Amino acid sequence: MKVHRIFCGLQSSQLDEAQTEILVRDLAMKHFPNGHTIYEAEGRWKGSFVVLDERTLIVEVWEVAGFGQPAIGRFALDYKDGAFQESVVIISTEAEAVAI
Repeated sequence: MKVHRIFCGLQSSQLDEAQTEILVRDLAMKHFPNGHTIYEAEGRWKGSFVVLDERTLIVEVWEVAGFGQPAIGRFALDYKDGAFQESVVIISTEAEAVAI
């Protein structure tokens, strides 16, 4: 199985933080109706003169053999365009899981 994590920073040039959070949640339900997990995190980077902190939502989706591939790329593109982001990071890793 694969685990995909999509990092969605909530700072936007066109939307406020509440609007971008709603966008993440709405797009996650649209693209991953069979299940996903949303984690809250804080991204950081150094700008020209200050350190910037940014609330970030990480959308996690599992890709399990036999259940089709989740629309990871489509979600990321829709979020990038809808929230006016420069980039959206996707990290995909192989994983083993047991459901009990």
